[in-house]
Amino acid sequence: VKDLPQYQGVTRDLNFVLDEALEWRKLADAVRGSAGPLLESIAFGGQYRGKQIPDDKKSYLVSMVFRSPERTLTSEEVDASVAQVVRTC
Repeated sequence: VKDLPQYQGVTRDLNFVLDEALEWRKLADAVRGSAGPLLESIAFGGQYRGKQIPDDKKSYLVSMVFRSPERTLTSEEVDASVAQVVRTC
């Protein structure tokens, strides 16, 4: 049994248009490696292929939850982590 978190998490979603051959696992690993210590979890939000996406591409929706065990996070802290993910991925 695990206690419920004391502080609220902050959720951010990002949509990446990537090469068709790229697997979710590789994107998730890149997000985990670049988001920093505030990242609590990452989830697959969906995959899209369609007329807005080139034939050799696909779109992945990444849902991330950020949380600190000591305090409520500021939007600036979360935005900095998200910006690092965008730069890396």
